[in-house]
Amino acid sequence: MGTNLLSFIKNRQKLGYLTKGILICVFLTFFILCPIFSVFSESLMSVDGSFTFSNYTNAFSNEETGKAIWNSILLGLSVTALSTLIAVPEAYLLAKTRLRKLWWLDLVLMIPFMVPPYINSMGWMLFMQRNGVLWRNLPSLKPLATSFYSFFGMVWIMSMHTSPFLMTMLKNAFLSFPKSIDDASEVYVKSRFKKFFKVYAPILLPNFAIGAFLVFVKALSEYGTPATFGPQIGVSTFTTMITDKMQIAPIDFGTAASLASLLVFICMLLWALQMVITNKKAVSLKNEGESHYSKSYTVAIIGSIFLLTIFFFSAFIPLFTIVISSFKKVLYKNLSDAGNFTLENYQIAFSDDSGFGTGFEAIGNSFFIGIISSLIVLLLGLCFAFYSYKNKKKFLGRGVEFIDMLPQMIPNIVTGIGMIMFFNAIYKLFPVYRTFWMLIIGYSVVFLPGMVSYIKNALIQMPNSLLEAGEVYSKNEFRIDLRILLPQAIKGAFYGFAMTLIVTLRELVTAKLLQPPAFYTISLFIDSQFEQGNQQAAMALAVVSVAITLALLLPLEYISTKRKRKA
Repeated sequence: MGTNLLSFIKNRQKLGYLTKGILICVFLTFFILCPIFSVFSESLMSVDGSFTFSNYTNAFSNEETGKAIWNSILLGLSVTALSTLIAVPEAYLLAKTRLRKLWWLDLVLMIPFMVPPYINSMGWMLFMQRNGVLWRNLPSLKPLATSFYSFFGMVWIMSMHTSPFLMTMLKNAFLSFPKSIDDASEVYVKSRFKKFFKVYAPILLPNFAIGAFLVFVKALSEYGTPATFGPQIGVSTFTTMITDKMQIAPIDFGTAASLASLLVFICMLLWALQMVITNKKAVSLKNEGESHYSKSYTVAIIGSIFLLTIFFFSAFIPLFTIVISSFKKVLYKNLSDAGNFTLENYQIAFSDDSGFGTGFEAIGNSFFIGIISSLIVLLLGLCFAFYSYKNKKKFLGRGVEFIDMLPQMIPNIVTGIGMIMFFNAIYKLFPVYRTFWMLIIGYSVVFLPGMVSYIKNALIQMPNSLLEAGEVYSKNEFRIDLRILLPQAIKGAFYGFAMTLIVTLRELVTAKLLQPPAFYTISLFIDSQFEQGNQQAAMALAVVSVAITLALLLPLEYISTKRKRKA
């Protein structure tokens, strides 16, 4: 009798594992894999629907397309290199000098990453352009302003945005550096220069590889900066070329799909390379207590000057330019000039005279889409994270984990294009294309991996014995999830929900691709106003957008920093 009961319970558990796994995989296949496969299939189809490689041959034989591909790769490499030059000294100063005691520096230096990249680009353009802020107030630096409108200028703008992200990863790695190795290096390696390259660099290489890979992919797939700054210097990239092929006549879905497929191939190749480097060179970084750091006041003073300089260029200049431009009546005059200060730009931005709706509508639309998307992502993230965590050693568990993390490995623009092609093809069966539900689905898919990561990071800290004890005392999986996993995951889930909401408010490329007719979010409103030449009104709403982002994100970063300090 006991044996039969045990066998029944095991079979029931196995059936539950298979049923849930299959249902989750079907769901993920429909919303993630099918759109991605639609991009690949479209790239191999001619206009009449027959199989062909002509889309690839046409794309690669076209001089303009080849130049865009080269520009994207060069841009990714250049941004990664410059971000590294900025982030490595920053991380070292914040982890291995007296400056590590100033916890608020983390918050201040993360501000450039909190501001949307397209808004940063607009700020730099208004600062450096002819008759811009620099041009009028420091005439001797006109040659610098002129030379800024170049490929290096684009690299500079994007590096100012991505370097804080890389800095945070490297700083955490420095702080987790094994104290025993650090102590030994103090005895055997006296030179700080040799210590960095012979001790720190080899051990921190996997962390750097992960960060550098993410920065490269972000630069390669970035749309905001190339779309705003690129046309000013005559530089096109993967993303701008793809959107042009999708939105500007003559529309060429085949070429757009072939470029998107190539972009996916490059990103997946880099991801695999990063995994190889990480697995081969990985060293377990466990915090063994406070490690050695430089107590030199000279190093701290020089470091403070360096960090202040970086903050000035990465955050102060673009944000200052955006704020003063929002109060100008005439953009090409100084704010201090008689009669040039006005609040009319805010009135224009929040009125309906522009034909784009009001700024209030854009903000309301953004929060409406953001909150619904964040709630959907929260529920799906909990479901998928719990399943893959409990079945991480099983085939379906690993399959679910791979598929739900797939949108993080490929650019958002590819996901957006895939959704256009897939949901347009099944419109009669699933009529969401060209509705706000399309935008919600797009946001949910794009930001799902982030939520899953936050929840899993919270669950990793839970001892396995807790889950095993729950499985002994209850065979009801829902009760185990509710009583054991959910309390452990709640902090990560809350942080993931908040971050998802914040990112949806600033997302541009997904919104631009999946935008329903006459429907504007904050990012779309700012972009449209700026492109139409109403730059002051665009900057007025940009100020509001940045204020909302900082008001939501700074408290989260403060809580996160405070928790790390206690740990």
